[in-house]
Amino acid sequence: SGSASKPGYNAETITSAKTIDPADWSAGDLEEIYIFTNNQSSALAVNLPATNHASVGAGFKLNIKTIGSAGLTITATSNNVIDGSGTFSMSTQYEAITLVSNGGSGSSGYWYII
Repeated sequence: SGSASKPGYNAETITSAKTIDPADWSAGDLEEIYIFTNNQSSALAVNLPATNHASVGAGFKLNIKTIGSAGLTITATSNNVIDGSGTFSMSTQYEAITLVSNGGSGSSGYWYII
């Protein structure tokens, strides 16, 4: 059997659009957890990395949770999609989503909601 490691953990308060940057992850991470606090007056965008980024690839998992009073708009980049759409709206405090990459490029790149 293979070895396992715990996922990377990131918690932050955001006041403007946020881009999730794979450069912030530890090498070889297979999963990342993000807890965002947005207490602004409206939803803020959280931009996903491309599904075919060298640190993402097929099977990579992102867990995103919002704990602030305002929501998040999760946005696919590089012509990727989230279950067929360019965005996913998180409008309820304490809402969470888990996404898995198919590793595809451009419009063939999918973040699947699981």
